[in-house]
Amino acid sequence: EGESGGGVTHVGIYVSDFGKERMASEERFGPKGLWSKDKSNDDEDDSESDPEDDDDEDDDSTQDLVSSHYSHFPAEHNTSTSTSNSSTLRPEKLRDYEASKLRYYFAIATFSSPATATHIYSQLDGLEFEHSSSKLDLRCIPTEAHAEVVEGRTVREECRSP
Repeated sequence: EGESGGGVTHVGIYVSDFGKERMASEERFGPKGLWSKDKSNDDEDDSESDPEDDDDEDDDSTQDLVSSHYSHFPAEHNTSTSTSNSSTLRPEKLRDYEASKLRYYFAIATFSSPATATHIYSQLDGLEFEHSSSKLDLRCIPTEAHAEVVEGRTVREECRSP
């Protein structure tokens, strides 16, 4: 049972090393691996085609959605501006990409007491985040190590209790 009156005193959200690298790459090249090049001759070797690829209407609407959402990326990835259908969105790669974006940031929460921190940790560590199939991975950082962990990192958001 948690401490009565205990709580969170500060939360800071920071860009992770993984997120920093990926965002720099995406700013320059867009998300990689989401599109596959269509074969120039669809009649050849249909035995290797994916049965899910036959649903062109669903692929087109998903591709339009992704193209509009990622329209700020370079034109070779924005297939809605292309005059030919030379690439196809790979929905499974889009799901993987969106899941990987959960690793772009991490948060550090500061609590009013060690007892409150221990209680929160015991309740949340390993809990699934929303319906993402990703589990919360909580870590304890000693107070004296906080400055070293956040040194040189970009703060995305920050909140303090009054």
